[in-house]
Amino acid sequence: WFAALPYPEWSELVTPDIRKEMLLPEQVAPMPAACHELTAMQLWDMRTWLPGDLLVKLDSMCMAASVEGRLPFLDHGVMEAAFALPPSQRATLFHGKRMLYNIAKSYVPKAILRRPKAGFPVPMASWMKGSGHGYVLAILKSRQLQQRNIYNKEVLDRYITEHFQGGKDWSRLLWNVLTLELWMQVFLDNFSANGHSYAREVLLP
Repeated sequence: WFAALPYPEWSELVTPDIRKEMLLPEQVAPMPAACHELTAMQLWDMRTWLPGDLLVKLDSMCMAASVEGRLPFLDHGVMEAAFALPPSQRATLFHGKRMLYNIAKSYVPKAILRRPKAGFPVPMASWMKGSGHGYVLAILKSRQLQQRNIYNKEVLDRYITEHFQGGKDWSRLLWNVLTLELWMQVFLDNFSANGHSYAREVLLP
């Protein structure tokens, strides 16, 4: 969620009751008192993004395809060796994974080494503004969502308007709001499109 919107904006988006329950980034992943900025960023990723996002997706997709995933760079010995390096040897402004880059350039073609990083994103923005437009708006403006008292309606409506009419891309933020609301409708409201209890009848045999 913090990747979709910085904390100050998040505090504006949610209602005061929710804001009181929110943890600050430093509370989610406390850092050592004397910590280099690069080390702090890497520790934050290691404590939040890896276990809460990337590794979850890897495990789910591998199991779905009956593939056993292996993560050699997360071996504790490799991680300990990496964090023992001075920050300047781990990464620079223009070179992430600097030591791996220096090793790989003796074996990997230059065209691959200098190729831009590519992740595995889904085309949320084009889907939301295309075939999913009506569905997304129906959920984001639904009575169920508004009655939960999670979001400041005026602020959420502003992000929706900016995304669909103002030329800004808030797809990542709106996707988070959308999926959380759908989860609540399924697991808290026992709601599904056909009027049956999806959680009870399908997910909980």
